[in-house]
Amino acid sequence: MTHTFKLAKRTARLRAPLLVLLTLAFGACDTADRLSNTTVQDPTVPVAAAPTAEADTTLALADTLGATDLSDPTGGVAITDDDPMPIDDAEDSMGGDVQVLDADALSLAATSSGLSLSAFRGGVPFGASHLPKQLYGKVYNGSLGNISRGELMSYLETARRTGTRVVLSFSGNEAHFKSANKAFNLGMWKARVARYKGLNISSYIKDGTIVAHYLMDEPHDPSNWGGRLVSRATVDAMAKYSKQLWPSLPTVVRSWPAYLKGYRYRYLDGAWAQYSARMGSISAFTTKNVSEAKKANLKLVVGLNLLDGGDRSSGIKGNLPGKYAMNGKQVRQWGGTLMGSSYACAFISWKYNAKYLARSDVKSAMSSLAGKARTSRAGTCRAR
Repeated sequence: MTHTFKLAKRTARLRAPLLVLLTLAFGACDTADRLSNTTVQDPTVPVAAAPTAEADTTLALADTLGATDLSDPTGGVAITDDDPMPIDDAEDSMGGDVQVLDADALSLAATSSGLSLSAFRGGVPFGASHLPKQLYGKVYNGSLGNISRGELMSYLETARRTGTRVVLSFSGNEAHFKSANKAFNLGMWKARVARYKGLNISSYIKDGTIVAHYLMDEPHDPSNWGGRLVSRATVDAMAKYSKQLWPSLPTVVRSWPAYLKGYRYRYLDGAWAQYSARMGSISAFTTKNVSEAKKANLKLVVGLNLLDGGDRSSGIKGNLPGKYAMNGKQVRQWGGTLMGSSYACAFISWKYNAKYLARSDVKSAMSSLAGKARTSRAGTCRAR
């Protein structure tokens, strides 16, 4: 089933880079592990039993990071994979063509909220998935996406020049690393990531332009993987392979701390928590996920499901039928609470949509959050 970072035909062929700046120092790792198309267990690492749907992960299996029904409440489409379509010509997931905001529109968005349009280089990486390269360092200083090998260096240089930090997916759409039975295939995933190993990106890792490697989406949801969970041992094996290629690059996975805790990670650095209105109290949500990330000895990326995480009161139809986008008041309130946690190492929301972000209420709220991010203490996404 499709999820927050899954392919949905050409519904939103946005290839956007991502997250923000600040020098990060990272750790080294070791030798290559065996390619496999099955879940891998490191025999030296004890594993707790995987949580069940009835256990601590009940929330995860019913929200924006763990849907098990076909309605796909995430409102997401895939990180684009080697898509030659220019961003300006892409189809917008909320209907119509994507219109990248021009300089005047950006200036209005920033100045109306008291923000300078000059690139800012401090604070927490803040932005949206699939952020167009043209918008790097203007209002937002962070993003997440899969960028083709041929274009990656250009994106990274733009990110560095504008003070933007990015989270990168090297594997692209999950269809490329599933076996015939739809199960996750570690060997296929490694082959996808290995396409990038010849690029010299070490300086961008060293100066913090690349903030993390995004390994995969929703290992905790068996409906994505042929009815099987992707085990925490396998996630750590993915992180191990990443660090064989880029030893100092932090590794993050889009999965709840509730699923990831209970395992002693040697290579994985971070979990992910994305809020939607149906999860209840934003304060309780933030406290719970920060607490569980700490228990798992993992850093935490946070964000909002902007396009489908609101409720009926927002009055804005969402990305999917029956879903609602967040209005400006909700973005400001919920985002402000998430931003109030000093534990988050990045704040990236789902996802860039020009029409949505051009709404005056949303524009003002996002600009306000960008200002908070700029003045917040930035921590590394590296846990080990």
